[in-house]
Amino acid sequence: MVDETEDDLVLGVFRLYYRYLTVENADGDITYDGFQIYLDMARDELTRQLSLRSIAETDITVNEERIALCHIIADNFEMGNPDYSFRSQSQAPGVSFSRGDDTGPRLALNKLLDSIELAVKRSGGSGGRRITLTSIKDSTNYPKRYKRTDIPAWNTAEEGFDSEEVSDLGQSIYDNSTTSW
Repeated sequence: MVDETEDDLVLGVFRLYYRYLTVENADGDITYDGFQIYLDMARDELTRQLSLRSIAETDITVNEERIALCHIIADNFEMGNPDYSFRSQSQAPGVSFSRGDDTGPRLALNKLLDSIELAVKRSGGSGGRRITLTSIKDSTNYPKRYKRTDIPAWNTAEEGFDSEEVSDLGQSIYDNSTTSW
């Protein structure tokens, strides 16, 4: 069950972002009942959009969610406009305008979701922490190859057994002497 005050907060954000669309009982562009229907549809669509972009619901803030819902509501309202299907219009001789496939609110929604998706990808598996990458001593790209045993290593990048391996500090596991690091 959605808290009624949350719906009022979304309506307040909607009035801030889309001042030209009025929400009133009878004379507005959208009635309060119509706004509630648009809001329910927007919540469903936002859930699908987040899932498609692999954004967890915990990755989007409350304010970002409210703004995204407002963009979806405005987009659905504009799609109900009879002129929505026209890609270009002529106002007078020499005066015409055209638009792209998406409405302004849809472009704003995509921009918002793109920035959230990028932030999620950047944080990645590290959770936003800086991780120092370490090299493994037997890595083929390492300048010298080291090993701690006298057993020859098999390397497919170099023709079979590596006879030129260098033991760690010239010491093998069979050597009883210890070396301090």
